[in-house]
Amino acid sequence: MKFLYAVFRFYKNHRKVYRVNLKNNALKERWKNKLHKPLLEKVANVSGLDRCDINYINLKHREDRRSEICSELKRLGVSDFTRFNAFAESNGALGCSKSHAMLLQKANITQDQLYMICEDDCEFLVEREFIDSIIDEFFYNPNLDVLCLGYNATTGMPVSNNLMITSDTLTTSCYLVKSHAVSVLLDSALKSINFLSQGKNVQDFAIDVVWKEAQKNIFFARPKLRIVKQRASHSDIEGQFQDIGV
Repeated sequence: MKFLYAVFRFYKNHRKVYRVNLKNNALKERWKNKLHKPLLEKVANVSGLDRCDINYINLKHREDRRSEICSELKRLGVSDFTRFNAFAESNGALGCSKSHAMLLQKANITQDQLYMICEDDCEFLVEREFIDSIIDEFFYNPNLDVLCLGYNATTGMPVSNNLMITSDTLTTSCYLVKSHAVSVLLDSALKSINFLSQGKNVQDFAIDVVWKEAQKNIFFARPKLRIVKQRASHSDIEGQFQDIGV
């Protein structure tokens, strides 16, 4: 029996490694075949978080989280940000998808701006200067479309000093999107809403699962160094205390 269990574990681990390698190879091939555009010329008058339209999602009764995310942003020297009153649904994942969809529908940014969405348990792990440098590295690379400051991916492909691309990340805790890619993320959110409203499985149709399809078509970047994580606290989506570490 122990032998069979050992064989099963070996097979399971081998299959996982194979799938990861398959995804990474497909990502590398797609990046290699992309018609790469040169980096944009840097403009000195605005940078980093200052070029972002910053929004955070917060349930009305979660005043604790509202206080925490506001403190986080103010600590970084950010004073211009907007609270979005999250949809309260018995299915927390559905409420999450609706909230992200509504915010993406509201996006009204120019090509010189980035649209930033944070969930209210977002915790920044580094100082403002480093965050700004990461954002600028993303913004000035026209080949990148979405920047996940919060992510759970452990693999990917380096594309610059501080950034990697990935096609295998979950979590919508904190991300930035360029104007041309907003509609792609909105489509993912609406697809998630459609399936969850029909009672489909959260594990298959939560917004961050659905947007893995988008990761096959546009380029999602993430920092090499973890700079954001979800604060350990009670999750209304899961209905219990959560500390997922990412």
